[in-house]
Order: sequence, then structure tokens, then C-alpha cells
Amino acid sequence: LLVRGMDALVHVAEPFPTDNAVAQIDYLTRCTYNLCLAAAAEGVKRLIYLSTLDLMTAYDTHYLVNERWKPRPSTHAPVLAKHLGEFTCREFAREHKLAVVVLRLGKVVRAEEVAGHPVDPLWVDERDVAQAVSLALTADLPRWAIFHIGADSSQARFSVATAKRMLSYAPQYTF
Repeated sequence: LLVRGMDALVHVAEPFPTDNAVAQIDYLTRCTYNLCLAAAAEGVKRLIYLSTLDLMTAYDTHYLVNERWKPRPSTHAPVLAKHLGEFTCREFAREHKLAVVVLRLGKVVRAEEVAGHPVDPLWVDERDVAQAVSLALTADLPRWAIFHIGADSSQARFSVATAKRMLSYAPQYTF
């Protein structure tokens, strides 16, 4: 009933930090599966899954990693859980039950609150995240798409070129 009549869903997919590892993984596998199943049954057109760029941090910091690189998740429960949630969503897209857009987010901050601090190359302003979500809801995309969402700066570790090209993502905040 919660998804009835919805054209699209945004799955924040954030486990509770107070939950143990088993509960975090359960939340992003079983609960994501249940959400996707309900969405597919109700004819929801698109699911936006908010994931994390932490899936890609195992690569050398000198590499400019894009969406075609394979995730290298750690065994840290919140990161592994996000990875397993992506896999769950991918299977619904592959079975043509649901169109899924994965937005791999950097560390979400507000630019004004981190001003003057040493720059973290994973930072992305919350307003740029909101812009990416809005664009992902309406863009003409394939059934399965992944985008890295971060700041577009020379210090960024992950390329946002695909998001800029396919979503018209235009980050406003650099660090």
C-alpha cells in the first residue's frame, strides 16, 4: 500500500548506525528486496537507490575511478550492505521488473559547514545530491544506470562525467 500510485521511489537505503552488522545487511538486502517487489507489483516506473562511493575507495587514490570500474567493498557492514542492496536492485532491473538508477554518493555535507576544514575529496554538498536525485527522476535512462555523485573539482577522487553527460548534473559546490 505504501508504494501504490507512485511513479518513482527514492530509496535512501541508510541502515541505522546503532544496528549491528547483521541488521544493517538485512535492512539493505531483505528490506530492499521487499521494497523492489512491492514497487514492481504496483507498476512503479523507477527506483532511485542512494548508495555510497565508499564502495570504490579501495582503488588507489591516484586513479580517477568512474562507474565502469567494479566496486571493491570492504567488509565494514554499512558499506557491504550498500553493495548488496545495489545487487538486489540490479536483479529487479535485469528481470525487467523495475528501472533502477543508483546514485553513489560521496560524503554528504553542507559547504558552509565544512568551510575552513581540510578538504575531503569525497565531499558532496547536500544541495548537489538533491539536484542529482531530481534529475535521476526525470532523465531518459536505460533500465539500469549507475552514477557517481560528488563535487566536480580537481581534488575529487571519482569522476562525475557520466552524471554530467547523462543526467545533466551540474554540481554547484566545490571544495
